[in-house]
Amino acid sequence: MAKSRVFAAVDLGGTNTLLGLLSEKGEVLERLEVPTTVEDGYEVVVDRIADGLRLMIGSRSVVGIGVGAPGPLDAERGVIIESPNLEGFDNRPLATDLAKKCELPVFLENDANAAALGESWVGAGREARDLIVLTVGTGIGGGLILGGRLYRGSAFSAGEVGHMTIEPNGPVCACGNQGCLEVLASAPAMAARAREKVQKGFETRMLDLAGGDPAAISAETVSLACEEDDPVALRVLEESGRYLGIGTANLINVLNPQLVLFGGGGARAGESLLVPIRKEVERRSFAGLRACAEIGPCTLGNDAGLIGAARVAMEGS
Repeated sequence: MAKSRVFAAVDLGGTNTLLGLLSEKGEVLERLEVPTTVEDGYEVVVDRIADGLRLMIGSRSVVGIGVGAPGPLDAERGVIIESPNLEGFDNRPLATDLAKKCELPVFLENDANAAALGESWVGAGREARDLIVLTVGTGIGGGLILGGRLYRGSAFSAGEVGHMTIEPNGPVCACGNQGCLEVLASAPAMAARAREKVQKGFETRMLDLAGGDPAAISAETVSLACEEDDPVALRVLEESGRYLGIGTANLINVLNPQLVLFGGGGARAGESLLVPIRKEVERRSFAGLRACAEIGPCTLGNDAGLIGAARVAMEGS
């Protein structure tokens, strides 16, 4: 019997980066999480990723490396074109640099596209031909599976749903625009909304969970407080869910998907976030379109992007 091939994968995030080794069936054989620490500079971050990969690979025979990264990118050249959450990475030859350091072929893909591929391959989207995956983390990404295939667009940049304008006069996003979905409903936006409520004097478990320090409140803190039915935390998710619901309704009206999945650390709260999303979609999308669009959670958790990145390496090898 032929031995199963092994692929390395990288899910590059604005805060943390997940590394893994996976089988050709999408099974995670080994994983390692390292801080991205973008402020250290591009070269240091790439070295850190390469060191982690070499440590995991050891003497194993690995076919190739798939990398999921945020922002519009050129998959053919292996270059991130523009990423507001990865300062210093714009127009740098990430795939080439990592390939040289690891002496393996490297295949670059948008991180949300990778998550969509993962869910479509072995996750909640296995039976859906038309699927949208929204990743809610440091930013908000979107991956589109249309007609059973990943849709990348003419410049490999389709799915930048985090930069749909939701509030024309809203806060300024890291991309320079005003009122993007990302600046309104990403994990940092949720945390900022929660801290604002604490500073206004609302009593909430979030402050206790953050050790009494408002500055330590994160999206994870909000999710944990929601598990205890904290009304202030639930209100934070209701407000974030409203913005995500507006964006989702737009996508449903335009693309008519079978399934819309939410993943990433900002979506950890599950139904507490999905309920207000569905409520807003009910208000804003055509009845016939929303009737066939199920809205639910990703089932692969934090591994969705990692698994999808391995799939990218498999298809590219």
